[in-house]
Amino acid sequence: MGCKPNFDSPINSPSKKIKFTKHQTQTQELIPHLPQEIIEEILSRLPVKSLLKFSCVSKSWLSLISTPNFIETHLQNSSHHRILLTIDDPYTDSPDYLQNCSLHSLLYNPVTDAMNIPWDWDEFSVVVGSCNGLVCIAKRFDKLFLWNPSTRKSRRLPFSVVEMFFNDDIYEFGYFTYGFGFDESTNDYKIVKYFCYEHLTLVMIYSFKTDSWKHIEDFPGRPIKNTAKFVNGKFYWIASHLLRINIVSLDIETQRFEEIELPQLSEPDNYKHLTLGVSGECLSMLINYEKYGDLWILKERAWSKVVNIPFIVDDTKIFEQSWNKLFTIPFDISYPGIFEEWTPLYMLNNGEILLLFGTIFIVYNPKDKGLRCPIINNFTPCLKANIYVESLVSPMDMGHT
Repeated sequence: MGCKPNFDSPINSPSKKIKFTKHQTQTQELIPHLPQEIIEEILSRLPVKSLLKFSCVSKSWLSLISTPNFIETHLQNSSHHRILLTIDDPYTDSPDYLQNCSLHSLLYNPVTDAMNIPWDWDEFSVVVGSCNGLVCIAKRFDKLFLWNPSTRKSRRLPFSVVEMFFNDDIYEFGYFTYGFGFDESTNDYKIVKYFCYEHLTLVMIYSFKTDSWKHIEDFPGRPIKNTAKFVNGKFYWIASHLLRINIVSLDIETQRFEEIELPQLSEPDNYKHLTLGVSGECLSMLINYEKYGDLWILKERAWSKVVNIPFIVDDTKIFEQSWNKLFTIPFDISYPGIFEEWTPLYMLNNGEILLLFGTIFIVYNPKDKGLRCPIINNFTPCLKANIYVESLVSPMDMGHT
């Protein structure tokens, strides 16, 4: 894997004599020759920003950093997560830039800095989701882009049949929702699009390998929110169906929908918001009540079950899903003038959880029931936050890398 060092470069050429200063000689004696595999291991654990600089060191390093094997290894080793901050509100003037900040700094430092990311926000845009360092963005709901914030490379995706055969009325009166994920069975990135206009509904899936859209079975009901959560090969939406609120999942491999009941509500007639999130490798849900919120985690076919919920695929087949309640979060703080919805963003190994409350980040510790609000410099208050991992994965390539 990778390329060997360039031993024909001037510094290694026997025909040329190069004079070193005393300091340079001493430095070389202190730094032993590193085997190629050690160099590759070190490079695979560096941030993308550093790798982009190091790719200019030599042709061999550029070749190494550009190989699919190295990109895959770097992705697996990457622990550099960042938070993408956006104003995801069609009734708010969008800024002409995005912002991001280090997730580690936000969680562990008293103060962190937000950085502006240039992006053309000439039209209302929605961050659909992120996967393997790639971020999917929908502009005016019809123009889809795949973008790597770390390398700043982007790619516009082709129109589907919806945009080609309908007029501009669909953007004013139609309803769109999207999901973005990676199909491990085919090594392919995919986007699912739900479209509803008057009495017409369409569900389509885009494949990056085929660079095309195809129609799949109808969505059972209607999604309530504009974007899906992607966890372990499935998209999840909160949906309305037959006058009931439930969760609908779509298997990215089989392209079949399933309906999942909500976890048990502490106050069935008094909850305010239902918000999906991702906790580790599981789907999570935060149920907002007036004074507190319950955080639940969904584990399919789990061994220990707190609440057993019937999951009906059809009239003849019933599966069991287990919603394990993690803890209850007290909402005993008041911030005037912001939204009431709490969004779970990230769960730490020590049990702490990062939430977005309106435009404020909050870290909650369920052990001591403590709350802390990280301070972000150069921060434009956001309404949406998406966590992504730094990677070298290119949006221009078909498949995984």
